[in-house]
Amino acid sequence: MSLPRIFDYDHHQTFLAEWFEARKKKRSGYSHAVFAREAGLGNRAALLQVIQGQITFSQALLAGFTLAIGLEGPEAEYLGVFAEIDQLERQEARQRRRVEATRETVRDRRRSGAAVERKLRTRLMAHEDALEETRAQLSRARSRRRVLKLLHGPPSLDEDSPTVLKAWHYAAISELSRCAGFTRDPDLIRQALHGEVSREEVELALAELAAKGELADQPAEAGPVRPDILVTNPDVTIAFTEAYYRGMMALADASMARLLNPSENAYNQRCRLGMLTVAVQPDALAEVRALFDAFREQLHDALERAEGPPKEVVQVLFHLFPLSDGLVPVTETPDEA
Repeated sequence: MSLPRIFDYDHHQTFLAEWFEARKKKRSGYSHAVFAREAGLGNRAALLQVIQGQITFSQALLAGFTLAIGLEGPEAEYLGVFAEIDQLERQEARQRRRVEATRETVRDRRRSGAAVERKLRTRLMAHEDALEETRAQLSRARSRRRVLKLLHGPPSLDEDSPTVLKAWHYAAISELSRCAGFTRDPDLIRQALHGEVSREEVELALAELAAKGELADQPAEAGPVRPDILVTNPDVTIAFTEAYYRGMMALADASMARLLNPSENAYNQRCRLGMLTVAVQPDALAEVRALFDAFREQLHDALERAEGPPKEVVQVLFHLFPLSDGLVPVTETPDEA
């Protein structure tokens, strides 16, 4: 029985428990007491408390477990992220309870005078700020865990799915990789995307896109690079691409607000807005759908024929949907006659 690979796990408890069981089967006489001693713990009880999540998997414990298990490089870093996440999750829970308790106190003390209420609200704001910072740190730690697992872990279950459609910024970053001056600098990319995504989100997207060969700056040996310009396939499951579509729709709403602002003339010159509301024959809808797809392909071909490297990324939205059902005469019921 081989020892478990840490990148197959998302939490330290299951990994440590299953690693111990596998080690015990491979090494005669191996026990919780031996594992505890090798990890620098005082006794087996302390080891079980760590494995069962009864005590924090702290940085102080990390070095001992890393040595006992024999982890190096990315594997050791991954275990370290487990420890960081465990500490931050516990810290977030404590701070959340503190915020809830302080809010309750503010509600109870509203009649205690303005000075008392101001003091309590100041305390509440400090607690809320601390909670927000912890949640940001936790989000960054979880992003690092995902990136490490992606780069060193098992293949994704959706290996054949187009990562470029996972979210709107994945498609945007993939297209940016075709532009002159592109580098895999998260800060530069975030700036190009108007700060709409965090640095951690950009880092994760870069790692996932690179792993699937969906960045145009990759050398040939890195794997197949996707077709130049993104045109979504109608057969791609909506379940996978929902975040992409919803994200683009949200950005379109924000763009609409700028288009309706008379002072945004320079922005308006870079945009085009058009809609069509039209009545159709029921049996003509299939033809309309075919024309819809054909126009999208024609626009794709026209953009692909442009000479020279692209300079920026634009989004063209296509959305055909029914505004009404057919008109059916209303039949009067006996009660209405």
